[in-house]
Amino acid sequence: MNNKTFLLFTLTLLGVIFQVAGLFGHSKPPTAAPLGIDPPPLPSTLSKDSIEPLEGKRDSEKGWDFEFGFKDINESGSDQYIVENTNLRKYSEWQNPPITYWGPKGNDIDCSLTQKFTFDRQTDEIQLKVSLASYNFGGGREGKASCWASSDGENWKLVLDNPTPSRIDSYKSFEGELPKESVGSKEVWIQIRIRVSRAPNSSYTLAQFGRSTSNSKGNIFEIKAKLKAAPKPPPVVDQPKKPDIFVNKLVSDNKINLTSGLIAHYPFSGNANDFSGNENHLQTASGSNTGQSTKIAMLDMPGKEAHKETGVTLEAGEYQVVSIPVKQGGKWDAWSAWSGSSKDNFFVSYNLTVDGKKVKVAEGKGNISKLAESPKPYRFTVAKKSEIKLALGDSFPFDNRGGLTLRIDKLAQGPNLVEDRFGMPDSAYAFDGQDDYLFADVKNWTGDYSLSLWAKAAKTAQERYSSVINGFDKTPGSPNTCQIHTSGGLFPTYQFYSSNAESFATVRLEWQHLAVTVNKRLVRFFENGRQVYVQELEGGDANQFSNLIMGRNRHGNRHFEGLIDDVYVYDRALNPAEVTRLHDGGLEDSDGDGLTDNYEVGYGRYELIKGPLDWFKANADAKKRGGHLATITSEAEWHAIREVVGNLPSTYWLGGTDQKTEGNWEWIT
Repeated sequence: MNNKTFLLFTLTLLGVIFQVAGLFGHSKPPTAAPLGIDPPPLPSTLSKDSIEPLEGKRDSEKGWDFEFGFKDINESGSDQYIVENTNLRKYSEWQNPPITYWGPKGNDIDCSLTQKFTFDRQTDEIQLKVSLASYNFGGGREGKASCWASSDGENWKLVLDNPTPSRIDSYKSFEGELPKESVGSKEVWIQIRIRVSRAPNSSYTLAQFGRSTSNSKGNIFEIKAKLKAAPKPPPVVDQPKKPDIFVNKLVSDNKINLTSGLIAHYPFSGNANDFSGNENHLQTASGSNTGQSTKIAMLDMPGKEAHKETGVTLEAGEYQVVSIPVKQGGKWDAWSAWSGSSKDNFFVSYNLTVDGKKVKVAEGKGNISKLAESPKPYRFTVAKKSEIKLALGDSFPFDNRGGLTLRIDKLAQGPNLVEDRFGMPDSAYAFDGQDDYLFADVKNWTGDYSLSLWAKAAKTAQERYSSVINGFDKTPGSPNTCQIHTSGGLFPTYQFYSSNAESFATVRLEWQHLAVTVNKRLVRFFENGRQVYVQELEGGDANQFSNLIMGRNRHGNRHFEGLIDDVYVYDRALNPAEVTRLHDGGLEDSDGDGLTDNYEVGYGRYELIKGPLDWFKANADAKKRGGHLATITSEAEWHAIREVVGNLPSTYWLGGTDQKTEGNWEWIT
């Protein structure tokens, strides 16, 4: 069976034709440069007096072999060429839409952001567009920024200098050809250098790169390259073609093996079991104490009011009552709420009224010290918000030492199984944002790892630290552990957090695939299968785990509200192709037919193809690609195509024709 399907779409107004083509996998990410290259230190002073800025020339008429750019720093794919980030982070100001940019994390430290662009041939010409902002608020509150280019990552040439201005602000841009020293190799490096002093570095900072908003009309950063013509190879007679070493290496680096290093896989197919074979099954927090408690002093010597009922209003949910003894005069003897003829024959009873029904609760007899250490909770359910009442029994004396407090604990009910992103029932967990979470004890491990999951927030405005997942060593706040949580604030993001928070995806009210890989000190962030950010790990190692927790943060005081599904945990750093594969379906196969759930609903099988083709050429092109023009045989398949490819042009080619009989359409592909 041919599993690839193509649709061809024609937008008649512009004379543009699109196809939908089923291809396996995605285009490979750019080759990343190794970290650790040390560029020259930042000059102590960057000014027009010391270095002459370069004057660029624009030429919009040329055909370019490579083009890349973005309108704002949070645009999808804007971070894909970043190979090193030193002390910079993304800022989002208070406007609507917010002004965003890269800026320093702290004062009086050298900060830089390095991008590397790699080509298959030597560059002949490179044009760059870049903007920098610097400010001087007086009193030493100032910043400066510069942009540099290199053909090898070692020898740098200044492209744009924006030193500390004499006035309040300075906005400078460069748009033109890079100097010849930066052209001629198979790569080009662009580095932004920033330094600030006495800047707040909270809601804003005093030196910025890529300042813009999501409404920007043109690119704030752009690079174009024209490559030298490929040399003609010498004639070869009866000799096999030598393989391309670069391609072979790239394929090797992106080898996919989703079972290697797998610690846990939670598809949530009707339960929270681990399907990796390691039996790291998740436990629901149902029945555990949420920490939300109410204490009532039922008897405090002389305690003559203890017989009166005490009312407490509770929300709907599960609760328990726990008896807590109170020592008076340092003695347990004749504890007023307990009775019995010997120290091993004490007991307590009280009356509990819920929904108008009174129940007499009597705890078992025993030694008072042991009963005090391990009281027996009594559980009950409140169907709707109402007042419950508590009172001690009538038979207790009130003339001895001791007292009694009754504590009412709210119990967690645990997350609920709901429909997943494919509409499959009982295949994702819904967390209420109050007390729901799942947890598993796993074998202690230290080192590289990867976290991957799907999340759908119930609301974007969630408290900071509301965690979707964390690896935990049972030490709250340890910098050697990590979590993915929401940032809070007006424009919330998902953040990777150990001892420093790094935003990498906007919190949305739709399903999002989130992934983080850690390879020694290098952290890579992914959203929806694409790498969006690379960061050197700061603070602790963030790689020591003995617990996995979903839906709650490490401290236990923040809970995520929304859905979580299809979680993978590895003890190694996955490569980008493997993360993309997890996004495209991973190992999940609900019906066991060998095809992943994502594939069955269309992901990886349909792609829009643009081209000036008629139906016959489009059909031939689809076959050449190893597929065929799409045939739509059900409403479900039509919805699957729309889900995968998004908005369609007004007209398009499909695998049907009325060539045999005018007006009588049939599927033929």
